[in-house]
Amino acid sequence: MEEMSIKGEQDFYTYLNRLHKMLPETFILIVANNTPWGPSFTPQVSNFFRRSMGLQADLCDKFRLAYAAAIYRGNVVVEQLSSLREKNIDITISNSTDTTIRLCSAGFEGVPERNLGLIEVNGKNVSLNRRGLNFVVLNASTLDVVDSCTVDTFINDFVCYRSNDVDQKLKEYKDLHPDVTLVCMSGPVFPRDHLTENEKFIKTHGLVDGMVMDNIFQDLDTLITSRKISLLDFYPAGEEVKEVLSQPDSYTDSYGTRKFFDRSGKHVNTGGGIRVTHGQPKQHERAIFLVGSCCVFGVAASDEHTIASFLQSRLNEEASDEKFIVYNYGYYLMGGLNPPFYDEYKILQSLPVKSGDIVILSWGFKGDGVYYCDISQAAQRPHEYGEVFFCIDHYTPAGYHLIADKLYEFLSENHFFPLKEKVDMKNIEGKEKVEEDFQWQSELDEYKKNLRKIYSDIKPRIGSVVMNCNPFTLGHRYLVETALQFCDRLIVFVVEEDKSDFPFQDRIDLVKKGLADLKNVVIVPSGNFIISTRTFAEYFNKSKLQDVKIDTSLDVTIFAKEIAPCLDISIRFVGTEPFDHVTAQYNESMDSILSQYGIEVKEIPRYEVKGQIVSASQVRHYMQDKQWEKIAELVPKTTLDYLKNR
Repeated sequence: MEEMSIKGEQDFYTYLNRLHKMLPETFILIVANNTPWGPSFTPQVSNFFRRSMGLQADLCDKFRLAYAAAIYRGNVVVEQLSSLREKNIDITISNSTDTTIRLCSAGFEGVPERNLGLIEVNGKNVSLNRRGLNFVVLNASTLDVVDSCTVDTFINDFVCYRSNDVDQKLKEYKDLHPDVTLVCMSGPVFPRDHLTENEKFIKTHGLVDGMVMDNIFQDLDTLITSRKISLLDFYPAGEEVKEVLSQPDSYTDSYGTRKFFDRSGKHVNTGGGIRVTHGQPKQHERAIFLVGSCCVFGVAASDEHTIASFLQSRLNEEASDEKFIVYNYGYYLMGGLNPPFYDEYKILQSLPVKSGDIVILSWGFKGDGVYYCDISQAAQRPHEYGEVFFCIDHYTPAGYHLIADKLYEFLSENHFFPLKEKVDMKNIEGKEKVEEDFQWQSELDEYKKNLRKIYSDIKPRIGSVVMNCNPFTLGHRYLVETALQFCDRLIVFVVEEDKSDFPFQDRIDLVKKGLADLKNVVIVPSGNFIISTRTFAEYFNKSKLQDVKIDTSLDVTIFAKEIAPCLDISIRFVGTEPFDHVTAQYNESMDSILSQYGIEVKEIPRYEVKGQIVSASQVRHYMQDKQWEKIAELVPKTTLDYLKNR
């Protein structure tokens, strides 16, 4: 049997092809958990699945229904697809060798249980029981398990997931980042008893269908009109509710990581590829990165009501000495009950972590070297947070507040930062040991903080500035001179792309001549990686795009992730931009993204002559009529000589 050829296979289509070849030797069992279908499970995918396994049911559009199938040596023993979302499937198969196989599938609204994909052999579950299609492959002769995997059919990338994948990947990540703390979190589950009227309504009517589909607002107006939606307690207007439930547009960057386009709204804003977090400090020493599904993103909540914002607020109030900043790397529609591990692992790999940072993952995973924060029962009543559920699996702002508080308490209890109040040692077994350990950790934390201050004092500060210099003016020189007051060395990147009025070689020569007398300045070409047609093509067509929203995150991310670390750049300088809307957006993007990588952005007021801001565009305007006297007021002599001789 070719069992080794499927056990490590991740691509769904290759997996089905290999299973097809193994049909005569296998007993293949398939059950759906939550749903067998998602938006990317097209008719073509459904037909490919059916043909490969010899099945009949078309799973396309079978959203949140139960499904089960068994194929013994290429013959379909059983195949069932429920007709109602509330109807579950429970099948028992027995043979002459006293082996009993049970297939149990429950959709998102299954009764009496929901979200199940169990495959039991003699009473032992051998499936992963995760969202999508759960496969268990048995040796047809011995009935030993050959492979067990899940394909999350609800997301774009159909990947065969196995139980040891998370453990292995997180171990690899921990090996690469030994000084970064990983915390896995399980979110609160819907309460079982003592339900409020709102929770009874949610449980009775589901209030789940359409949350993540194109018809998201199909029944929303009716719910709003009848006041049957708990979000109205937080956002009284129907349009506000629709905004917090809306999905921002996203894209995959050059590293294969999912990011959001910049979005401006009343309640939902994204910038630098991620959700905006309220209360972030301008200066920080440590970072907390929240990675996970739509609940981490904050579906059904405004920016200030996300887990990240609530946690940032609590840290600001009670652990301000640690100077934490919290980032929201939650991504809409990516998780639900069963996060798509591979997509979120790409996000994890992209995080700009450094020593002392904390990453919190919404995976509910327990593993070596990973802290586990179990708040699954936090919403069981009684509690003081009011209505915490918008639907069975999504929270209101009160629910996000609850989660943030529990995370803060977990971080405190595990000494990730000093406690605001002294620990009460009464009635604690081993009091002396606890006191000694706590004192030791406190002294160590204080000692490390002092060492960081010493390193900060002796470490040379490297700054940078990016200039097109079309041509080089006194404004450019003023920016460099001012920047040198805040750093020990300054790297001046000159835009190399030849899309300007003056050729690159002339522009960089003018920069070198215009800054020749300044010490600790290094002038280098930008290459194809900083403000180029590959990273920020809109820059070279700014005049026609002044009223257009521009996404500049690729250029800024490459600078932060690839360029700055090579030169240990810790600060980037920009001039204020009151006129050029495209450049102003670029500056905003820098402020949002570079801070995530520990790079400060310092804005310097533009240089003025006779009350007018000096700009290269003004020099080019004066050149049309050869107004040399006016030009001489705006540029150094080296540039003036060049322009006259041009």
